[in-house]
Amino acid sequence: SVVGSFNGWDGRRHPMRLRHPTGVWEIFVPRLQPGEVYKYEILGAHGILPLKSDPMALATTLPPDTASKISAPLKFEWHDQDWLQSRAG
Repeated sequence: SVVGSFNGWDGRRHPMRLRHPTGVWEIFVPRLQPGEVYKYEILGAHGILPLKSDPMALATTLPPDTASKISAPLKFEWHDQDWLQSRAG
C-alpha cells in the first residue's frame, strides 16, 4: 500500500496492484499535490507492516524524518523533432 498525508497514513485506503509478469507494483492516487509526503507499507514476515521510503523519489523530507515527497512535474522542452521526422521515413 501507499500511505501518507493524503490518507491519514492508513494502508487500507490505497493498496497497490501487482502487474504480472513484470513484478512491478503500481497505484494511481488522484489529486496529489507537490509537497505531500508518503511511504510504502509493505507486508513483511509475521504480518509486520514496516513503512519504507521510495528509493526512486525525487524529493524527501529532512532528517530525522524519512518520508518521500511528491515533487512538481519536471519541465523539459524536447528538441528532437528533426530526429523524429527522420525516423518516420
